[in-house]
This record gives sequence, structure tokens and C-alpha cells, in this order.
Amino acid sequence: MKKFLFIVLFIAIFGFLRSQGVFDYTSLDGIEELRKKILSFGIMAPSIYILFYIIICLFLLPAIPVTILSGILFGAKLGIFYAIIGSSLGMAASFLSARYIAFEFIEKKFGKTTTFKKIDQGVKNYDWRILMTTRLVPIFPSNIQNYVYGLTEINFFKYWVLSTLFTIPGKFILIIFTKIIVNN
Repeated sequence: MKKFLFIVLFIAIFGFLRSQGVFDYTSLDGIEELRKKILSFGIMAPSIYILFYIIICLFLLPAIPVTILSGILFGAKLGIFYAIIGSSLGMAASFLSARYIAFEFIEKKFGKTTTFKKIDQGVKNYDWRILMTTRLVPIFPSNIQNYVYGLTEINFFKYWVLSTLFTIPGKFILIIFTKIIVNN
């Protein structure tokens, strides 16, 4: 029953977001239009951006364009800050969804893969060091990692805090690099 409700909720949310054109903005080509749309919310723009980042994480969409967008929307300092918050909350939501809501579904999707087996064994043998490695040297997309780590035995709080910390350098580089290019 829980699996059925998850699938129905997932499809309903996906359908709604698709009808609103949200997925049209997940490429670098759609960034300018998305920038205008988010900034049109005025003081609520940071909250809308963070919510958008969470949705991107939950639906396994590319996070790099959304991280870059943060620097374009809010400048380097606030851009890094909002990207970290959005990413952190998105990582938590995906991890917890995998662990408590859609475990069977996610396990069927990723549980038998070689990558999952290596990460699961890495968590057992090396604990947080495997998390550091996969976050600092992203071998496969970070949004998939969120769900995969939800299948492992790693403690949620440790996962959440360390994932957030280990993704900061990448966000910093993306946003600063974007600001340099935009300003030149």
C-alpha cells in the first residue's frame, strides 16, 4: 500500500510540475527564462529557488544548471548559500524517501547494480570516507547518489551533514566560475 501511494503521489507531482513547465528549465538553455520566472517572486525568490532545487533532487534531474542558476540569480555569496541549502534539503529528502518511503522501488532500480554494491561495501568498510570520495569526485550523478545512500546502512545525520560539507567545494567552483564568465 505504501509503495502504491508513493507511486501515485510521485506521478501526480510529476504531472503537475510537467504541466507547469518546470522541467523545461533544467537545461542550460532554459536558465534565462527560469531566472526571470524565479526573480518575479520578489522576496520569495530564494524560497522558490530552494524548493525548485529540492524538486530537482527528488526527480533525479541535473543539478548543475540549477547550481549555476543560483549564482546568476543571487550573486556569488548568496548564490552559494542558497545552493547549499537547496542541495542539502534535496539530498535529505531523496535519502529519506529511499530509506522510508520507496525502499523497495529504489532497491529494484539500483540495488543490483555494480555501483550500488561498491558503495554499499564501501560504507561497510570505510564508512564516511566512501561518502567523501563519491561527493568530492562525483563518479555518477549526485542526485542518484542520494537515493543509493538511502539503501545503505549509513546513519542519516552523518550522511546529511557530510554530504552537505563535501558538496560545498563543487558548488563554490561552479558559482564562482559562472560569475567570472558572466562578468567578462
